Amino acid sequence: MKIFASSDLHVDFDKNKGAFELPRILSNTLKREKDDCAFVIVGDVAQNLPLLHNYLKKYKNIPIPKFFTAGNHDLWVEPKGMNSFMKYTLTLKEAVEDAGFHYLDNSPAILGDVGIVGNIGWYDYSFRRRYLTLPEDFRLIRVDEKKYLAWQDLTIEDYRKKILYGEIGGKLHLITRWNDIVFIRWELTDEEFCAYCIEKIKSDLQELRSKVKKILFCSHHIHFQQCVLYRDLPKWDFNTAFYGSESIGELLLAEDKVVAAIFAHSHSPDARLIERRIMVYNFPFKASHPVLHSIVI
Repeated sequence: MKIFASSDLHVDFDKNKGAFELPRILSNTLKREKDDCAFVIVGDVAQNLPLLHNYLKKYKNIPIPKFFTAGNHDLWVEPKGMNSFMKYTLTLKEAVEDAGFHYLDNSPAILGDVGIVGNIGWYDYSFRRRYLTLPEDFRLIRVDEKKYLAWQDLTIEDYRKKILYGEIGGKLHLITRWNDIVFIRWELTDEEFCAYCIEKIKSDLQELRSKVKKILFCSHHIHFQQCVLYRDLPKWDFNTAFYGSESIGELLLAEDKVVAAIFAHSHSPDARLIERRIMVYNFPFKASHPVLHSIVI
């Protein structure tokens, strides 16, 4: 079984117009394929739901199984718009399925002897950078308390606010802001939604365990420490807290039939073997070179 994959298409940005070439590329590629094939998109197609729906419909006449897992941008809503959880569980599901894709966040799938489990995954700050040496002229500030702090003084509450301020050369600067704080709108903490995802993944793995020989896991977020890229830069390393959940990685390692995983989110290509048994892949879309990647499972 060959699985073609892509992610982080962000078709609501003009620079990513090349993503509209992928249906043609996939169709032409399949003409040369002799193996059974499937296609999966692991999130971040578009915030705008009609745009996401219309984009996915461009694959509708390609006669192979097609799968989709949500990304954080796909759950974004405007401040006076719908609830992100309702979008995740209802309206996004309807749009994806109407376009001919199987919505893995709703239910797993079976292709021959291969099970496919998919979930957005979310984050619980377990990949936050615990220690970082700051430049001499750089001081972190907790603005609401008017308080200087060291990197190791950052608390879970600081990460929940998803915004980092610093004083550089005596002037206050917004260092970084994770925009989920603006566009994800629900009455949940990140840890609560992550726990919801974990329970759904557990249920899906249990459902497939006796029915398949091996399982492919698909998620927008990253769930293995080895795949988290730290750069010793406050602007970058603060945001690694929002990469994924170590607990989900541990859950996958505990399931013997999970042999491979496809992730996204970091926009950084990757392929590596985790704990000598799970191959993990990150296949982000590159506007300058629109191609489809694949794995054989």
